[in-house]
Amino acid sequence: MAFILLLPVLALAASKVDELRQLAEESQTFIELSGEDYFKYVVDYPRPYTLVVYFTADPQTIQCQPCQEIEQMLGTVIYSYKEAGAQYPQTSPSKSRAVFFAKVTYSQENHQIFQSHGFVSVPNLIVTHPKSVVYENNKFTVPKEDIWEFHGSGDLHSQKILDFVNNRAARNIELKTPPINTVITLLFVLLVLGMGGVLIYKLHSFLLSPVVWYLGGVLVYFICISGVVYNIIHSVPMIGVNQRTGEPEMVHPGQRTQYGAEGFMMGFMMCLVGISFVGLNNIRYIESPKKMRIAGYLVFLLGVYATLKIITTYKLKSPWYGPGIFPPDHYVKGSFMRDQGNSF
Repeated sequence: MAFILLLPVLALAASKVDELRQLAEESQTFIELSGEDYFKYVVDYPRPYTLVVYFTADPQTIQCQPCQEIEQMLGTVIYSYKEAGAQYPQTSPSKSRAVFFAKVTYSQENHQIFQSHGFVSVPNLIVTHPKSVVYENNKFTVPKEDIWEFHGSGDLHSQKILDFVNNRAARNIELKTPPINTVITLLFVLLVLGMGGVLIYKLHSFLLSPVVWYLGGVLVYFICISGVVYNIIHSVPMIGVNQRTGEPEMVHPGQRTQYGAEGFMMGFMMCLVGISFVGLNNIRYIESPKKMRIAGYLVFLLGVYATLKIITTYKLKSPWYGPGIFPPDHYVKGSFMRDQGNSF
């Protein structure tokens, strides 16, 4: 008798799954939900499936760059789920429900949906399960672990979103890139290589110049010695604020970190020292003795200034740092192996 009473409920549940499966096939990406659809497929029981809902804005009415970027990432996630057949229930190695992806776009019609969820910004993502979304007193109640509000989420990529969906949907889907994306990437790489080849052919005489290679080497050295990669990885500010005086400072007091401007300044000074040595070596090509002497003095002073600037900065970061030409008096003197002055 109980089974007979459940037949209409089971039939309605199967009907909703079939409708979502058909809508997913037609859309190829998100199933667009209106306000009425949201209650039908998300809130109303029965619903024996997991529905991932993306809340976004209409790009034609609201400028939302993150919305478009995350939608593209979700497109890759949806493709991965479809390729794995996730629109059907999984029985092994563990049981899990069919998974579908839907989208609710902000509009006057859907305004109440966003307001009832308490969303004050977009985009947002909710992984909904049977009876996980409750509507009472004009408000939706959803477990916090099923909601991802992307505002201030930092670095995002498709794999990170896939991991979130997998975790909440009890799936283990691997990320797969749509073939069209692979083709576009390959064409872009070939285009760049082709343009690079043409550019090299047109500028081959220029690129063979020793001066170009020298300047290129100096530039690479400057980028490396300035800590550009370190600055990017650690989001280093260009300048900081002195903790005691509150005034701006360019040199960080810590020995294992730096400000961006500090790194560029030190890299530039180190390059100047090297360039001064090269300059001293090349002033011999100046024919006029007077001009040769003037150039020699200027290059020498430039090298000395850059060296002193480097030493001063080192002393600011490490007050104990005191380089000198001769070793301190307390250093042990003796044979080559015993003499502490021979250590570098």
